[in-house]
Amino acid sequence: MIDAEFQAASLANREWPLWVAIAQVAIGAIQTGIVYYGLRAMIGANTERAEAAAAARREADRRHAESMAATLAETTAALKVVVERIAPEAGR
Repeated sequence: MIDAEFQAASLANREWPLWVAIAQVAIGAIQTGIVYYGLRAMIGANTERAEAAAAARREADRRHAESMAATLAETTAALKVVVERIAPEAGR
């Protein structure tokens, strides 16, 4: 009688390793999905940050070019005034 009960219990417990393996595979798949989602989110955020930095750099370059053009115009006008003041007048 004890042998029959032990045999029945052994047969019933025989399926547990299979279910544990299936659960491990399912958990592994879920973890892989979470990691994949996280990596995709980080890549997307990095791409957005890079685009924003490039746009900011283009804006800074545009402002710099405008500033340099204005400075050049002011300097040219100032030098023209200086030259007119110190240059001998024609006809003297």
